[in-house]
Amino acid sequence: MVKASFIMGTMNSSSRISKTIDSIIAQTEKEWELIVFDDGSIDGTYEILKNYANIDNRIKVYRNEKNLKLQKTLNKAISQSSSPYLVRIDDDDLCLPNRLEKQLKFMNENPDYVICGSNANLIENGVVWGEIKKNEKPTKLDIYSGRSFIHPSVIMRTDIIKKLGGYDESPKYERCEDYELWCRIYSHGYIGYNLQESLINYHESKNDYLKRTNKNRIIFINASLVQKKKMRIGIIGYKHIFNNIIKLMIPNFFIYQFKKIKLIKKN
Repeated sequence: MVKASFIMGTMNSSSRISKTIDSIIAQTEKEWELIVFDDGSIDGTYEILKNYANIDNRIKVYRNEKNLKLQKTLNKAISQSSSPYLVRIDDDDLCLPNRLEKQLKFMNENPDYVICGSNANLIENGVVWGEIKKNEKPTKLDIYSGRSFIHPSVIMRTDIIKKLGGYDESPKYERCEDYELWCRIYSHGYIGYNLQESLINYHESKNDYLKRTNKNRIIFINASLVQKKKMRIGIIGYKHIFNNIIKLMIPNFFIYQFKKIKLIKKN
C-alpha cells in the first residue's frame, strides 16, 4: 500500500510546477503517490502534468471542469486518497529530499499527533533568503493566532481529516482554509507538532505580498472572530485581531520589507 498521498491543487503553473514535482520524485522515501488537480489552467499546466503521469504511475492527475478554488480542489484530492497520510505541497514550493522519510518516521512513532509540520527555507527567484521557524509544540493560542503550521509543510492523518470533513469550502475561509482546519483540529482535542528543521523551500516574494488585498485580511479577521468563540480563547485573543486590523492600514510593500529584515536578523 502507498504510505502517503501528496495532495496539490494548481492553476496556470506551467513555469514552475515541474520543479515541484521533481522534488517529490527525488524523495528518499519512494512509496508515495501524488494526487494533483488542475483547477482550470489555460497555460499548458495540464499537459505538463499528464506527461509526468505517463512517465510515473505514482502521479495521478485530475482536472476540474471549471475553477473551484483551493478548498474544494483539496477536498477532491483527499477523496481520492486511500493512504494513511496526506502530505500538502503547493505548486511553487519544493520538498527537500528527506522530507517524507522524516515526517513518516515521526508520525509512525508518535500516534498521539494528528499533524506534523516543519520549519521552512524562504526562497525568492530560486535563492534562499531566510527561514521560518515554528514552535515545536503549538498551543491552542498559537493555533488561534496563526503561529502554528506552514501549510505546504504538513503531513496529516487521513482518517482524522476525513472524519472532520476536510477543508471548509465556505467563501468566508477563502485563502485561510488551513487556518480554519488547524483551529478545528485543536477544537476537537487533537494536537500537532513541528519538526525543528526546514524540510521545504517555501516561495515567498515581494510580488506575493503585493497581491494580498484588504479583502483577504478582512476575511482572516472575520475568521479569527469566529474561531475565538469556537476555541474559547479569552480576552488575550483580541491582540491577534488588533494586529491584523493594523495591517489593513500598512502598504503591503512595507509589511514585506519589515518581515524580511526581521527574519534576516533572526537568522
